[in-house]
Amino acid sequence: MKIGTFLAFTVILSLGLGCGLMTADIATDGRQTDGTIPTQTKPPVTDGGKTQSETGSLGKEVFCNESRDQERLLCDLTAPEWEMHETDYNPFKITYNEVDLNDDGIEELIIWESSWAGTSGGQLVVLKSQDSDIERIFVSDWGGWTPILVLTSKQNGWKDIAFLQAGGGVKATFLILKFEKNGYSVAATSETQPEGRVVIGKSWKKSTFGPIIE
Repeated sequence: MKIGTFLAFTVILSLGLGCGLMTADIATDGRQTDGTIPTQTKPPVTDGGKTQSETGSLGKEVFCNESRDQERLLCDLTAPEWEMHETDYNPFKITYNEVDLNDDGIEELIIWESSWAGTSGGQLVVLKSQDSDIERIFVSDWGGWTPILVLTSKQNGWKDIAFLQAGGGVKATFLILKFEKNGYSVAATSETQPEGRVVIGKSWKKSTFGPIIE
């Protein structure tokens, strides 16, 4: 499904990253970090011996009810079927990161929406530019949890993606997405976290009923 234009997509990235709008790197405890995003394949060790992929410091957070029009457009792209009025945005926030998934020099967007996540998790969306438009190449319809990883393995020239599925009576398992002709689909599972670059870090804690947002 094509939505919006690539021009708007470019404006989102340039303004959201370059002008310090309502975006921020986030840590598991909710504290804002210094705004930098590590690019190392192996995340550096932080306090207590935990890596940044474990503490959930990767990803940029957008508060949809407080952001400017360019960022509101990004929120709309995450759930374009909703006709949201400004009051409807109040609880809505997304976490995203940019990754060149097919090595063409153009970064795709991996977005996780968790504001209304139950124990089964939030919605995962992957967007790419296509012929001057934006196309959704994956939308989860069963929920999902962080961490979200981009793997070194590929299919059809596109890097594989993995994310955690847990809660709602489902055993915690990583789902591995592989690219088919028109987009990503679930191709495999793993009981352990696959090797790869964490692009949106873990941001939940355990509960009796399953994962819950911290």
